[in-house]
Amino acid sequence: MSLRSFVPLRGEFSRFRVLSLCATLMVSACTGETGDGPAGPEGPPGATGPAGATGPAGPAGEKGATGEPGLMGPQGETGPAGAGEPGPQGIAGPTGPAGATGPQGMMGPMGPIGAQGIAGPTGPAGAKGDTGAAGAKGDKGDTGAAGPTGTTGPAGATGPEGAAGPTGASGATGAAGAKGDKGDTGAAGPTGATGAVGPAGATGPAGAKGDTGAAGPTGATGAVGPAGATGPAGATGPAGPTGTAGAQGPAGATGTLGLYGDGSAGAFTVGSGQTLDLSTPTGVSQLPSGFNLQFSSINIVGTLIVPSGTVLRSSGDITVSGTITVQPGAEDLGNGEAPTGIARTAGTNYNGGAGLTSFQAAQVRRVQTASGGAGARIFAGAGAEGGAGGGALLLAARGNVRVVTGGNINANGVSGVNPGTAGLSIVGTGGGGGGIVLVAAKGSITLGGAIRVQGGSGANGFNGNGGTGEGGGGGGGGGLVHFISSTSASVTGTVVTSGGSAGANDPGGTSIIPGGGGGGSGGTGGNAGGTVPTTTTIVNPSGGTGGYFLQTVVPEPESLLGL
Repeated sequence: MSLRSFVPLRGEFSRFRVLSLCATLMVSACTGETGDGPAGPEGPPGATGPAGATGPAGPAGEKGATGEPGLMGPQGETGPAGAGEPGPQGIAGPTGPAGATGPQGMMGPMGPIGAQGIAGPTGPAGAKGDTGAAGAKGDKGDTGAAGPTGTTGPAGATGPEGAAGPTGASGATGAAGAKGDKGDTGAAGPTGATGAVGPAGATGPAGAKGDTGAAGPTGATGAVGPAGATGPAGATGPAGPTGTAGAQGPAGATGTLGLYGDGSAGAFTVGSGQTLDLSTPTGVSQLPSGFNLQFSSINIVGTLIVPSGTVLRSSGDITVSGTITVQPGAEDLGNGEAPTGIARTAGTNYNGGAGLTSFQAAQVRRVQTASGGAGARIFAGAGAEGGAGGGALLLAARGNVRVVTGGNINANGVSGVNPGTAGLSIVGTGGGGGGIVLVAAKGSITLGGAIRVQGGSGANGFNGNGGTGEGGGGGGGGGLVHFISSTSASVTGTVVTSGGSAGANDPGGTSIIPGGGGGGSGGTGGNAGGTVPTTTTIVNPSGGTGGYFLQTVVPEPESLLGL
């Protein structure tokens, strides 16, 4: 019988195989009388005695290579967040120096462990360890009691008696009689003591790896652990002093749409037959919201007079069926250089102011008080006024702009004036450059009426003393009209950007004193008449050149204007 039947072993029999231990049973000799027949059969062996003590384990062999890890089980549920609401954040004070790092907070409870993944394949077996030393021999067990003697078989037949002879030497033993019938099996004797355990045999080779068993069902998720204690709130920084809150202003228009205003001034209308002059305090007092020119709609049926540099905004439409007159801006009062306005150079006592190229004109996207250049005024005496440059106006509507048939917008340069005072020689003043009208619409622009930015005419020279002649003034250059909208404008009306006409010389003697040159704008002002400086050549004054009517289509006019 194998020792494995009696001694529990760990693992795959601890990868050792033990030899069977044979117990030696001592059987008592039969004490009963025997016949001449052969001995009966040997009774069965008694039961194996208890196992002897296990010898000490041999040293472990080297560890085999670790197999690949099994698949990770599903992550356990996250425990609930700690209780308590965070305190309000104070107003940030100035950043102080970095403090020392505080101790780390307590770790929250671990979620339940997920089910173990399927075991990875077993790594290759490590090298065989040395055989452990044999354990000490156990004490010999006690001899079991002898089993009962079997029943004696029947005696064989007696041979014939021989003649009595002298007693000779003993004869040979006769042949054994026939085997008697098997006696009944005697009762088993008590189990003898287990003999000493023999030394362990060498470890046999490892058996082939069995198939991986099916993964067991995932265990139930453990209960969620209690939430960790909420850490103490950090200290709130000192709040800076709170300034006094100002009154809430109205919300401004989004982004660059502010170009069109927020409509907060309401509707603005100049009725039929009405004249409203915003260059006077009385006119300003009639505005619906004072100097707030952000209207919800604008409708000019009568006459509106505005100073140069005016911007009218509408969150809706702008309609002009009456007249808008833009007052002149730059003016030369004599005894100095004439204001240039948007021109590149000023008008002088002979030359007209230089106008812009078309590309330069397209960059004019803001209006200013001094727009068209002033004509040069050479005579500083009374009555020689005139020659002021045309003013500037911007109309901006988030909706549509319509200048209908019969409607007018005028921003002309002013013509030069010569008072013609008797007995005085007075040269002609140059005409002012034409003004600027910018029209921007998120929607469409329709022109059925007229927009005029014409240059002013130069004044005639006046030889009131019969001496040297006096030259006439040059005409002002034409102004600038620019439509900027998201769709192509509809233009069936008139746009006037022509330069002003020249004055005339009033000759006398052999030379003529030059008059004033015309002011520049989009176009160039004309030169004055008279004797060309540094020569003896006499020339007539010239008119100004035309300005520009530009049209630009962009998805967002407000972005192009940048206002």
